[in-house]
Amino acid sequence: LTGDAEALVNALTEIFRQILSVSTTYVAASIPVNVFNRAETEDELFLALFEAQETPYWHGNVKKLKIASSGGSRTIVDALGEPAVGEDGRIKYSALTSWTRLKDNSDNDLLPADPDPDTNILKDRDGRHVNRGGAGQNIVGYIADTGSIGENNTDGDRKVYTNSGNTLIDLDADPTPLTPSSLLTSVMSILGLGSATTANDLVRYMRGLDIDDADGDSSTTDARPWLFGDPLHSKPFPMNYGAFNDPVAGQYTQSNPAIYIAVASDDGGIRMIRNTNIDGSESGRELWSFIPQSTYETQEKLRANQPGRAHPYGVDGSPAPVFFRADEGASTVDGSADTVMFVIGQRRGGSNYYALDVTNPNEPELAWRITPTGDFSNLGLTFSTPQSGKMQTDSGTLQVLVFAGGYDNRKDRHVRGQDDSKGNSLYVVNAETGALIKELTHLDFEDSAPSDVTIADTDGDGLIDRALFGDTGGNLWRADFHGSQSSWRLSHLAALGRHGDVDDVDRRFFHAADFVQSRDALGAYDAIIITSGNRANPLDYGGAHQNYAFMLKDRNITKGDGAPLGPDRPLELADLADITDNCLADDSCTTAPDLTYGWRLKLEAQGEKGLAVPFSFGGVIYFTTYLPPSADTGAACSAAEGSGRLYAVNLQDGTPAKDYSATEDGKEDRYDTLDSGGIPAEVVFVPPNQILKPDLSFEDLDKSNRFRTYWQLVEPAVDE
Repeated sequence: LTGDAEALVNALTEIFRQILSVSTTYVAASIPVNVFNRAETEDELFLALFEAQETPYWHGNVKKLKIASSGGSRTIVDALGEPAVGEDGRIKYSALTSWTRLKDNSDNDLLPADPDPDTNILKDRDGRHVNRGGAGQNIVGYIADTGSIGENNTDGDRKVYTNSGNTLIDLDADPTPLTPSSLLTSVMSILGLGSATTANDLVRYMRGLDIDDADGDSSTTDARPWLFGDPLHSKPFPMNYGAFNDPVAGQYTQSNPAIYIAVASDDGGIRMIRNTNIDGSESGRELWSFIPQSTYETQEKLRANQPGRAHPYGVDGSPAPVFFRADEGASTVDGSADTVMFVIGQRRGGSNYYALDVTNPNEPELAWRITPTGDFSNLGLTFSTPQSGKMQTDSGTLQVLVFAGGYDNRKDRHVRGQDDSKGNSLYVVNAETGALIKELTHLDFEDSAPSDVTIADTDGDGLIDRALFGDTGGNLWRADFHGSQSSWRLSHLAALGRHGDVDDVDRRFFHAADFVQSRDALGAYDAIIITSGNRANPLDYGGAHQNYAFMLKDRNITKGDGAPLGPDRPLELADLADITDNCLADDSCTTAPDLTYGWRLKLEAQGEKGLAVPFSFGGVIYFTTYLPPSADTGAACSAAEGSGRLYAVNLQDGTPAKDYSATEDGKEDRYDTLDSGGIPAEVVFVPPNQILKPDLSFEDLDKSNRFRTYWQLVEPAVDE
């Protein structure tokens, strides 16, 4: 590169595009839990994949693999029982994933080989190719023998919905657009269109019809070349209904439970996918897709698909489960639930939340939606995935959702030293109705908060009484829900960014913290574990805003106590011992670090940052970091994804918990380099004593988890 600033920006932009232009995932794999035994998981794994394009429409998919167990070890295998993960930590090109169909009903080959061997496309294999096999192949109408997409939900076989206000309606094209339906009138009004015909064509596009003949076969009534957009940040959520009598499919069993996967994508669709049929055979079929009104503008951009234009966002959040049962809202789905619901935000796609009632997974209903108006006028982009639980409110014990205020995208311009205009709130809402229960703010809460919130029941009474989250100003916040709602308060727990003791530091928190109740020589404390990093700019190379892994000790553990140093004194960087040099591990410290209020571990590689939620287990903290491509002149001109690390450190003092590098008490013992490139997700706990790493390999833990279980002695009947 030359010293030209514009050339540097263009080069870095191209690097970022190339980081994305491979089959990859930003979200952790999803493994459904056995509803009959929480200590066990099903042997299935769901992966959301995407691949960036040079046009706005990016390909996406969800694929299913299996987990094979033998002698206490686990391996990820494909539909043929063969190892499915390559040396680079991604699905092998030679793998056949579980939902993928090889033939249609006329015995036509659905997965032919590409004559160009350089593409790694293999006959009868879908592998890591995003637009090949998986749930995308099973969208109704994409393959002819699965039915027709149709112009509407009545005549066609694909069910596509949108909303009119708070009501779910069919996304139906109008055969007489000269007298437009109410739907077309809404499309015209929202997009400022003067033609009902133009609006009708857009609806047909949204339904999946190839209205512009993109495949060049002279037909505009068949399916578009690919119908599944990118689930960039949406983690598939498998809902296990157990032995459920599906109104469409029939009776499932305990050995073949009814599992449905909810996922969102940037083509605006929120989808429900069937896992298996009642006979145990694989499905992967999309039951329905919901395209909210708020994404209509996105649909226009995707249909135009002009090269060089920016990739738009539709619905990019992860589904959050909410379950209501007659017996006080127990949080499990086992077929007897009164109401099954999930709530999802748009993330970069907008500032709305949608709650879908999926008690009947075949026929969704829009339970409610939240828009950035009225009680929620301070809502930013809805990055924060709502957390569900029961809470004592002034109206009694309610099932609630807790979420942070969201992201103010002015921060994309890397604004430092200026306050955000929205997103600096914490919300508690009624999970059943979406009505606001309480908005919590603070005089010093000046930066938007995109983080997921960590909720806690600190006294074991089954009710949420604490919430923790970070913001884009490097602050950590503690909310106490104790007593009446008027006494609920938000406390400034820590100022580790621009408001702290180091000037001009642009340190940001984008993800949730972990929360662990612990004890040291000074007594009991609540550990808050979090890593810093700018998710909106993963290629940031550091500088003044050095990133860290933090473990803070909050010694005010009683409900309602607030921040550890009082309301006017948040913890700052200098209060946390710098344990980066690892002298505690080899007993070489000249002065023992003061761990009274916790520690900080510098992420020392150039540009290294934490972009995923830490996981703590058995006194060990596991967290991943991302290392962008090197910023030096030689490397910046070449394509690279960057790399990831997995750290394992002891909670109490940050010393290595593993011997990853095989060096003698070296700092490198703390981390292992992941096989997969790109931005790593968090680790996934696999009961009873393993984690699944982002590179799809398993690692043993030193301890096993314990789960609360119940038993009942039933006296035998006595014959009279």
